Amino acid sequence: MSLATVSRYLDFIKARPEEFVAGDIEIITDKQTMLEFEKEHQCDLGFLYESPYHILLKDLVRSENRIFAYERILKQHTGNAVVVIPIYEDNFVLLKQFRHSMRDVQLCFPRGFGEPDISTAENACKEIGEELGCSVISCEIIGKTVADSGMCGEKVSICLCRITKPVLKIDYEGIKNIELVSFSELTELIRQDKINDGFTLSAFGLYMAKNK
Repeated sequence: MSLATVSRYLDFIKARPEEFVAGDIEIITDKQTMLEFEKEHQCDLGFLYESPYHILLKDLVRSENRIFAYERILKQHTGNAVVVIPIYEDNFVLLKQFRHSMRDVQLCFPRGFGEPDISTAENACKEIGEELGCSVISCEIIGKTVADSGMCGEKVSICLCRITKPVLKIDYEGIKNIELVSFSELTELIRQDKINDGFTLSAFGLYMAKNK
């Protein structure tokens, strides 16, 4: 049980009220109620963890006359996180990248956390420069996606970028290789379950819907 995590949580509500808007599941913010729940259930509520990238909250909520704890992850910087669909000479560019969370390699589009003091397009260009070692010729924001609404509600912008020739930056952020694939080759990789990254799948799905 932690008075500190509840107190910090209540301060955080004042700093980021947009994260606590009313909805079908009510968030209980009464300090005494939260502390009583902690004592009864031998658990911590509130502001549990913070890194330069993420914040872990454990809300006390009410739904259908039940009161229970509900965890969620917020991003430190909101509003300009990106997943980029890079296209070079009519080919899609995929990263072959090791992902620590799943302890395996994925084929995926580049993506990046929100960054302070830059726009969405600027963030997309930054990610392309860092991960593909090239420049962006044009950048169009074609929509947004929420990759895992069960845990994190962040809306990530999908950017379609025409780029100059990509350069392999091996082992930068786990990058093992880059692959240039045609539209039909990309759809075949998806059909064969060789692409399972949610950001990549939703970005490509939106791309297809926009380009029918």
